[in-house]
Amino acid sequence: MVDRKKKAVGYIVSFGAGILILIWLLSRVGITELANACKGLDAFFVFVAISMVVANVFYKSKRWQILVNLASTDKISMKLAMLSTLSGIFGGNTTPIRGGVFLKSVILKRYGIPYTRSIALIMVEYGLDFMILMMCAALGLALIRFRTYTPFVALFCLLCFSLLFLFFPLNPLKRVVQRFHKVKKIHDVVMESIRGMEIVRESRRYSVYVLTLSFLTFFFEFLILCLVLRSFGLPIPILMLAAVYFISVSAGVLSMIPAGMGVTELSMVMLLTTIIGIPSNIGYAVTLIYRLISSYLIILIGGMISTFWITTTPIKKD
Repeated sequence: MVDRKKKAVGYIVSFGAGILILIWLLSRVGITELANACKGLDAFFVFVAISMVVANVFYKSKRWQILVNLASTDKISMKLAMLSTLSGIFGGNTTPIRGGVFLKSVILKRYGIPYTRSIALIMVEYGLDFMILMMCAALGLALIRFRTYTPFVALFCLLCFSLLFLFFPLNPLKRVVQRFHKVKKIHDVVMESIRGMEIVRESRRYSVYVLTLSFLTFFFEFLILCLVLRSFGLPIPILMLAAVYFISVSAGVLSMIPAGMGVTELSMVMLLTTIIGIPSNIGYAVTLIYRLISSYLIILIGGMISTFWITTTPIKKD
């Protein structure tokens, strides 16, 4: 009971902090200024950006389908993969530290896939996304600070990361982690991730698929930002905009606030206006439209779908 109260208080505090930051951010720009900024908006590019959200969900779902089918004798359909992926997006973005992402396991349990399997795979999926995000954010910070390295440096880093993912030996890592068994929570999380990696690596070909799809999901999210920026008739400085995207999204993730609410928007507005030099009213408009399309819209859809499915689908007995 005490743990539940602590979690509830933590959720209220983190969610409230995000709301307050977002309100403060919106108070910095008037509604009239936002409306004026949106007058020249090209709706075609906004429509294409929304279609990229669909493509992004499809690739995330395909990755999840491959992971689950590798680990279970009960193969799941693309429809079920999309359902559980949308549920995970909703759960992960409405709870602190993305804890609600395990709603995907709840969905799959209703189809006879045990929690032990799906949780290990979620740890692989989440860990892979987190490492890619942090690595690209670090490259973005280096680009902003030094403005000298070429795309080849970034490609080299991504290649090294890919090779580590595919070939890094897991047994020595397991022995190191086992020494920290007294730190139970961290130990269990890391061991689940390693167990999931062992499942994925049983097929080298599918490991490559999973890695490729992970990069694609970030590409489509970045493409949405490019399209929103283009809808205002602004040029797209690809490298600098990529730095802005990865740094601001990383800030939101590290804040541990649900959906990175407020922190992601604040970071993105600051970087768009200071690093890329976009006028402040357009920077606010670009950020808000991007977040509405790429995050809040899909969270809302995921919430409605997962609520309906959980309340209408009985759990399949083992």
